[in-house]
Amino acid sequence: MSREIVEAVRGLAAEKNISTEKLMEALEDALLSAYKKTPEAARYAKVEMDRDSGD
Repeated sequence: MSREIVEAVRGLAAEKNISTEKLMEALEDALLSAYKKTPEAARYAKVEMDRDSGD
């Protein structure tokens, strides 16, 4: 992930009057869901995004 994604999430959160944290959590959940659909995905995967850098 990159800094640009974090900035886009913050902008969207402000525009839609949504908590930035809730939106980041939703993005993490979506990424994990997509990952689990890939062949040979790890059974106990976890997604955590750095809230400052996007990494």
